[in-house]
Amino acid sequence: MSVLRHGFLLLLLAGVGCAHVSVPEDRECERLHARLAYCLLDPSQLAETPERLDRVTVEGPDGRHDFIGQVGFGAERMTLVGQTASGMGLFRIDWDGEQLQQQFRSEEVDLDARRLLALIQLVFASPESLGPAVIGGRVRDSTGEAGRERELLLDNGREVARVRYGQAGDDIHIILGDAVRIRLRPL
Repeated sequence: MSVLRHGFLLLLLAGVGCAHVSVPEDRECERLHARLAYCLLDPSQLAETPERLDRVTVEGPDGRHDFIGQVGFGAERMTLVGQTASGMGLFRIDWDGEQLQQQFRSEEVDLDARRLLALIQLVFASPESLGPAVIGGRVRDSTGEAGRERELLLDNGREVARVRYGQAGDDIHIILGDAVRIRLRPL
């Protein structure tokens, strides 16, 4: 379970520096960069997204870590669940549009639930709904030879994160800066 304490924690905290962007206090917002924040979408904005069960691989400066991740979207709730490959529960995070609830199954699990929700929403939300959620930047979707991509950019065009989508529900790759890579492989 040190997977989350050492590897995934680094991922979730990467890019947090001094805060230069102002975020609304009446919304659940997460700074994904010192000059960029993401305000969580209401679950109803993601309700049409199918539930997923993935093998999650996180590669960063401290090595590679794997766990099973499940995400469920509904009109009233978004739920993230993480467990080890052997089935031992690691965490559960619920977001109802107003309140964030988190349960950790072990003292070893120490992650930023709001940051994780923001990254998952960035991957699965429609481009139209993401625009108002990003403060200090923008989202750009494109399709090229390599397939579909989504970039999270600062207002000056500098990339904060990139998502590469596989064909027909295959792997999804999330790239944060130069050091952290996340791969979601459907089970």
